[in-house]
Amino acid sequence: MGAYYLGQPNSTLMLPTLIPTAYSIVQVSAKYSHFMMLTSNNTVLGFGDNGAGQLGCGDYTAKSVLTPVYAGGSLLGKTIIRVFAGNLQSHLVDSNGNAYAFGLNQSMFILLI
Repeated sequence: MGAYYLGQPNSTLMLPTLIPTAYSIVQVSAKYSHFMMLTSNNTVLGFGDNGAGQLGCGDYTAKSVLTPVYAGGSLLGKTIIRVFAGNLQSHLVDSNGNAYAFGLNQSMFILLI
């Protein structure tokens, strides 16, 4: 997916480069082709490949801009405190220690978290 947030797909960044965003980011997790970010107000954002639903936004379309994770359903009213990007899946932890997963359940990895 490359560094789409900088408008340079499939490029290599040799030096630290600011990711322009209006959000205050407190945690970043990246794996191969997607990124997950947690903001200071506990909003979870993702971008990059999404072919297995690993961005948690309710579709399988790749995102080239920061896109919020769907905050309804099992996440409704939860305060997310950690994000993790896996190969084709992502994981979240809430303030009560509960774990959430979405994306490809490859080799039952999601069930083993």
